[in-house]
Amino acid sequence: MTNEYEAFYAEYNSKYTELSAKKDEIVRFEFSKGGNVFFRGLYTPFLSFKYGLFTNSKGKMVKKANDFTFSYGFDSNERLIYVLRNLDGIYTEEFLLYCPDRTIGITYTQTDKQLTDIVICRYNNNAIVTVDHAHKINLFSGSSFQYTKEIYRYLGSALVGMEEITGDTMYTKSYHTEYEVTDNKFKLMKQWIN
Repeated sequence: MTNEYEAFYAEYNSKYTELSAKKDEIVRFEFSKGGNVFFRGLYTPFLSFKYGLFTNSKGKMVKKANDFTFSYGFDSNERLIYVLRNLDGIYTEEFLLYCPDRTIGITYTQTDKQLTDIVICRYNNNAIVTVDHAHKINLFSGSSFQYTKEIYRYLGSALVGMEEITGDTMYTKSYHTEYEVTDNKFKLMKQWIN
């Protein structure tokens, strides 16, 4: 996965201006306030957050455009294409790109247009099968990505399991946690380090 993060970073690092043209495609906005799910809030693709594996709050929808944590922009096909996040006056912008079997989210800081996050959601038969999230960290000796990957298992259309992998590209170890899912409730099965 490290090579994929590096490839996406190389491709999109200087494309803020090009991607920001997607804002012209927005036909409506929604807004949410509060919560402690930092990644897309109410529209997080992570099923662990969606089904409440972690103690978190997604916030709530609000009508005021001037007092929000997340502003969501939708295109004429009702697809989420833009997310503006406001965390205590620090703004980031995420642009979502749609491909046949995946979506790619590219996030930049609004002030200096630096690429900070890459999110790749893969789908099979309209079901989300993986979410890969990498957060770029600049270091004195270069850069690194902290990453989280969730891999979902289904029985028919029912979610029955999830593996979460976390780590940092600076280090060789990855941390794995496997869950069994029954009625959208997660049960810890095992953990290991690779």
